[in-house]
Amino acid sequence: MFLNGSSSEFADYELFVECIPSQVTSGLIFQRLNPVVTFEDGTKYSLTAEATYEIIRGSGEVTIDGRFEVTPEESMTVRISYGTLSEEIELSNCL
Repeated sequence: MFLNGSSSEFADYELFVECIPSQVTSGLIFQRLNPVVTFEDGTKYSLTAEATYEIIRGSGEVTIDGRFEVTPEESMTVRISYGTLSEEIELSNCL
Protein backbone atom coordinates (compact mmCIF):
# COMPACT_ATOMS: atom_id res chain seq x y z
CA MET A 1 0.00 0.00 0.00
CA PHE A 2 2.91 2.34 0.59
CA LEU A 3 4.74 1.65 -2.65
CA ASN A 4 4.61 4.38 -5.27
CA GLY A 5 2.81 3.17 -8.38
CA SER A 6 1.09 0.22 -6.66
CA SER A 7 -1.91 -1.09 -8.58
CA SER A 8 -5.28 -0.07 -7.23
CA GLU A 9 -7.17 -3.01 -8.78
CA PHE A 10 -8.12 -5.98 -6.60
CA ALA A 11 -7.07 -9.30 -8.07
CA ASP A 12 -8.26 -11.50 -5.20
CA TYR A 13 -10.20 -11.37 -1.94
CA GLU A 14 -10.03 -13.83 0.96
CA LEU A 15 -11.68 -13.89 4.36
CA PHE A 16 -9.77 -15.49 7.22
CA VAL A 17 -11.33 -16.49 10.54
CA GLU A 18 -8.46 -16.42 13.02
CA CYS A 19 -8.44 -18.29 16.34
CA ILE A 20 -5.29 -17.07 18.09
CA PRO A 21 -4.34 -18.75 21.40
CA SER A 22 -3.08 -16.43 24.13
CA GLN A 23 0.61 -16.77 24.89
CA VAL A 24 -0.04 -15.73 28.50
CA THR A 25 -3.38 -17.19 29.59
CA SER A 26 -4.05 -20.88 29.06
CA GLY A 27 -7.38 -21.56 27.33
CA LEU A 28 -7.89 -17.95 26.21
CA ILE A 29 -8.46 -17.62 22.46
CA PHE A 30 -8.64 -14.34 20.54
CA GLN A 31 -11.15 -14.55 17.65
CA ARG A 32 -10.86 -12.23 14.67
CA LEU A 33 -12.17 -11.77 11.14
CA ASN A 34 -9.46 -10.74 8.70
CA PRO A 35 -10.60 -9.81 5.18
CA VAL A 36 -7.55 -9.57 2.89
CA VAL A 37 -7.31 -8.23 -0.66
CA THR A 38 -4.50 -8.94 -3.08
CA PHE A 39 -3.78 -6.31 -5.71
CA GLU A 40 -2.76 -7.04 -9.30
CA ASP A 41 0.90 -6.45 -8.41
CA GLY A 42 0.78 -9.07 -5.61
CA THR A 43 0.58 -6.64 -2.68
CA LYS A 44 -1.65 -8.00 0.10
CA TYR A 45 -3.60 -5.68 2.38
CA SER A 46 -5.74 -6.46 5.42
CA LEU A 47 -9.08 -4.65 5.49
CA THR A 48 -9.76 -5.62 9.12
CA ALA A 49 -10.02 -2.05 10.42
CA GLU A 50 -11.66 -0.62 7.26
CA ALA A 51 -14.37 -3.19 6.55
CA THR A 52 -17.79 -2.97 8.15
CA TYR A 53 -19.33 -5.84 10.06
CA GLU A 54 -23.08 -6.38 10.42
CA ILE A 55 -24.71 -9.24 12.34
CA ILE A 56 -27.64 -10.32 10.19
CA ARG A 57 -28.67 -13.46 12.08
CA GLY A 58 -27.98 -14.82 15.57
CA SER A 59 -26.42 -12.94 18.44
CA GLY A 60 -23.00 -11.88 19.54
CA GLU A 61 -20.64 -9.01 18.92
CA VAL A 62 -18.19 -7.94 16.24
CA THR A 63 -15.95 -4.95 17.00
CA ILE A 64 -14.71 -2.43 14.44
CA ASP A 65 -11.31 -4.20 14.33
CA GLY A 66 -12.80 -7.60 13.42
CA ARG A 67 -12.74 -9.23 16.87
CA PHE A 68 -15.84 -11.31 17.49
CA GLU A 69 -17.66 -13.20 20.22
CA VAL A 70 -20.67 -15.40 19.56
CA THR A 71 -23.32 -15.93 22.25
CA PRO A 72 -22.47 -19.35 23.77
CA GLU A 73 -24.27 -22.35 22.27
CA GLU A 74 -25.33 -20.29 19.25
CA SER A 75 -23.99 -19.17 15.90
CA MET A 76 -24.32 -15.90 14.05
CA THR A 77 -24.18 -14.79 10.44
CA VAL A 78 -22.10 -11.70 9.74
CA ARG A 79 -21.95 -9.56 6.59
CA ILE A 80 -18.47 -8.17 5.94
CA SER A 81 -18.40 -5.25 3.48
CA TYR A 82 -15.80 -2.97 1.94
CA GLY A 83 -16.68 -0.85 -1.07
CA THR A 84 -18.18 -3.20 -3.66
CA LEU A 85 -16.95 -6.32 -1.81
CA SER A 86 -19.46 -8.08 0.41
CA GLU A 87 -19.53 -11.55 1.94
CA GLU A 88 -21.61 -13.35 4.54
CA ILE A 89 -20.17 -15.95 6.89
CA GLU A 90 -21.65 -18.07 9.67
CA LEU A 91 -19.55 -18.01 12.83
CA SER A 92 -19.32 -20.01 16.03
CA ASN A 93 -16.83 -19.47 18.84
CA CYS A 94 -13.42 -21.06 18.39
CA LEU A 95 -12.87 -24.13 20.54
